[in-house]
Amino acid sequence: MDKDIISKLHTYSVSELMNELVALNAQSGDDTDYIQSALILQTGAVLNGSLIKFDSKKNIILLLTKSTYTYVSADAIVGITLEHSDKASELVTANTVVIVPSGREPTEMELRREIEKYTDLIAEHFAIKLIVDESLTSSKNTAIKYQLFNFMKIIFEALQTTTENAVGEKALNDINDIYLDSSSGTMEVTNNKAEKTLSILVDFEQKIPSTCTEDIRNLLEKAL
Repeated sequence: MDKDIISKLHTYSVSELMNELVALNAQSGDDTDYIQSALILQTGAVLNGSLIKFDSKKNIILLLTKSTYTYVSADAIVGITLEHSDKASELVTANTVVIVPSGREPTEMELRREIEKYTDLIAEHFAIKLIVDESLTSSKNTAIKYQLFNFMKIIFEALQTTTENAVGEKALNDINDIYLDSSSGTMEVTNNKAEKTLSILVDFEQKIPSTCTEDIRNLLEKAL
C-alpha cells in the first residue's frame, strides 16, 4: 500500500464505519459498485456482503449479497474488513488522499489535449487566455496529472456561473489572462488589476474537494 495512504488512515468505531458504508453504498449507481465488506461477529463467524442499511434505533443492519438479505444485530459485530477498492481507499483515508482509478491516469498527450480543449473554450466564451504552468503540464506525478485533467472542466464551469449575473460578467470583461499554477496548501485566486491577470493557485497533490467548482467561483467573485 502507498505510504501516503498509510500515513492518512482514519480510525473509525464500528458504528461510525457502518454508517459511512451505508451512506457510500447509497450513493452508488447500482449494487455492482457497492463496497464489499466482511462483518466479524462475536462468535467468530464472518458474514460477507455489502452494508445497505443501518437502523440505529432498532440496532439492526441489513447486509446484501448477490442472492440474500441478511439482518444482523449491530451488537453482534466486533469488526469489519473492507475489500480493497478505490472507494474503500477513499473511505479509510476520510477522502483526503487522491485515488486515481485504474486506467484513468491521463497520458501527457491526453492531458495536453484536454488543456488545449478548455483553453480554446475559455477563449471562445470569455475572450480570456488560459495559461497553465509548464511544470504542471509536464508533471510525472500521477495525482497532479489526474486532478489537473479534471480541473480544466472545473475552471470553465466556474467561469460560466460567474458570468450568470451582470456584475460578474462585467468584472470578467476586464481580465485578459488566467494563469494556473500549483501551490502548497490553500487554494487561492488573486487579481493583478494592473496586468488584467487572474492567478489561480491549487495544490494538485492534495485531494481536491467535491465542492471545488463552487469554491473557485466564490474565490473568483472575491478576487474580481
